[in-house]
Amino acid sequence: MQPGTTLAFNDDGHLVVLAPESLWSDNAEAFRSAVLCGLRESTRAVELNLSRTAWFDTSALCMLIMLRRRLSIHGIHLRIVDPGLKVLTILDMTRTRKLFDVAGGCSSRPPIDQDSEVEVDPQRNPAAV
Repeated sequence: MQPGTTLAFNDDGHLVVLAPESLWSDNAEAFRSAVLCGLRESTRAVELNLSRTAWFDTSALCMLIMLRRRLSIHGIHLRIVDPGLKVLTILDMTRTRKLFDVAGGCSSRPPIDQDSEVEVDPQRNPAAV
């Protein structure tokens, strides 16, 4: 199993996965494999707890998208639980947050809207003009 990853089943039969501190190009595929190997035939939901994950890159994002797709093919729901600000920022910047069921953590923060205009006050921040 991927170092720093914990897998367990809760009372509802959901696979609960506590992700490592870092999810990135070096370990994303091994993490995905560990999650898939932890599934049972009766598994209908996977709760991916990202509360400890402080380092998250686009390779990890691609892995999550592939994992979500693979699980959904088999009728298994993926929920991201307690993601930190860095994880949510990557999801927002790539406009992929809407693909996932995200709960807890910083998820109550509204998504970053990249199309919104930001008003710059040159007297307060002359370097921004």
